[in-house]
Amino acid sequence: MSFDWAEYLSVAEDLCGLPVSGPPIGREAQQRASVSRAYYAAFILARNHLRDVDLIQFPPRGNAHQFVAAQFMNHPDPVRRSIGADLRRLRRARNQCDYDDIASALPHFIPTMLVLSAGIIAGLARI
Repeated sequence: MSFDWAEYLSVAEDLCGLPVSGPPIGREAQQRASVSRAYYAAFILARNHLRDVDLIQFPPRGNAHQFVAAQFMNHPDPVRRSIGADLRRLRRARNQCDYDDIASALPHFIPTMLVLSAGIIAGLARI
């Protein structure tokens, strides 16, 4: 069955402590939102590391998501390469959660995606 995208509004309202005006929040909406937020936690921290610690300037145009992952994946340090590969994998999962009407494998890959995000954040703290 196709995901009811209106549940995302319900999730957003609930997160802000507002009364839920849309449909009740289902487990799938929570799971999709968790993968999306886990990705952005890792991605923004990785982006900020490149910008603030490595002093890398970002191209004015282009896909920042691809750029950040590529900067890590193409680095000689294995920790950084792992961060880049995990960012790409997590982004694919986030894209599925944020754009696909049906995400049949969602319950199976959520724990892995949350572990990936935590691993990326821990890796960033080590470099």
